[in-house]
Parts: sequence; structure tokens; C-alpha cells
Amino acid sequence: MSRCDHATFTITLSGVNPEYGFLTFLHEPSLTWLVDRHQVPPTLLRFILACVFLFADEEHTDNEKRKADVAMRMARSEQVFQPAFRKIKEEAFEAYGAVELMSVLLARTYQRARGRFAAAEMLTGMAMQYVPAQTHSSKH
Repeated sequence: MSRCDHATFTITLSGVNPEYGFLTFLHEPSLTWLVDRHQVPPTLLRFILACVFLFADEEHTDNEKRKADVAMRMARSEQVFQPAFRKIKEEAFEAYGAVELMSVLLARTYQRARGRFAAAEMLTGMAMQYVPAQTHSSKH
């Protein structure tokens, strides 16, 4: 999971319906730079992929195939999401960087999309705590 090349990453992201816009806060040049060097933190990559699997959309004419596809994508996204979510909960009070902020915001987007609103709001608060830490650390 931690190794991902730029082509695979671009193809994966291209499957996302652009109306969701959940990646708009990610700095794409920085993320691409990290992907090209195989340096994307595994937790961040897992959150990105979980959201991609959740929001990706394929056109189906058959409603039953669409339901099966949605169920498979939700199960796959949950499988990728849970290990990363456990990791950020374990490290919640240890790291305050841009990667952690992006990870928490992606986790919040995912939780909200799955209808887990209380968890999403807790993650919003967590992200708000990271922002002052980022602002403060950039002054030194």
C-alpha cells in the first residue's frame, strides 16, 4: 500500500466524480511530488484511496449491477479506511503537520459521507486543533 506510482495514482483519482471535490484542499503538486518519490505516508494514501473507492462512480444501465458495485466499493473503502483511522487515533496527540491535517480532513470527509456525523465532527475539532499548531510552528 505504501508504494504507488504517479500513473496508478492519477488513474485512481480520475475515477472520482468531480462534483464531490473532496480533494480540493490537497496540494496536488506536493502530493504528486511525494507519489513520484514513493514517499506518500501510508496513512494519507489509505485515506485518499478510501475516499476514491467511496466516491468513484461507474455508469450502469442495470440497477442490480449498480447496487452490487456500490456495496463492493463501500466494503473496499471501509477495508482501506479502518487501519488508517486506527493509526490517526493512536497518534492523535503526537504529530501536528500538514500530512496529519490532510489525513484528518480526509477521514472527516469519509466519515461524513458514511453518515457517521459524530465522528466527523470530532475529526473537525481535531483538524481545528492542528491548524493553530501549524501556524505557530511556521513562525519559529
